[in-house]
Amino acid sequence: MFLSFILSVSSEIPITVERLPTTGTLGVVQVDFRTLREAQTFTHLPTAVSRASDDDFVPSNASVVFAPGETRREFNVTILDDATPEVDEALFVVLTGTTLLEPAQPRTGA
Repeated sequence: MFLSFILSVSSEIPITVERLPTTGTLGVVQVDFRTLREAQTFTHLPTAVSRASDDDFVPSNASVVFAPGETRREFNVTILDDATPEVDEALFVVLTGTTLLEPAQPRTGA
């Protein structure tokens, strides 16, 4: 899964990750993400898109944690402006994994 954004000026771009109620919302879950640098690839990444150069944003490799019952979390990606006129460019954020930190119901051994 990836997200793309059009970069225009220096700012913090808020990105929302939503936890779907159909997958359960009672446990504590960590969702990991990272921004893709200009030369990095990823499965199903569109090729006909102008990519942001590495000096257009601050790379991120982090995670958000959903508390029990929480369905939305937000994180920011910092966009860096420069004096060079550019066409619209895309920045890609990849959700790299999930970890169940605390189950909704503790499991007991048989």
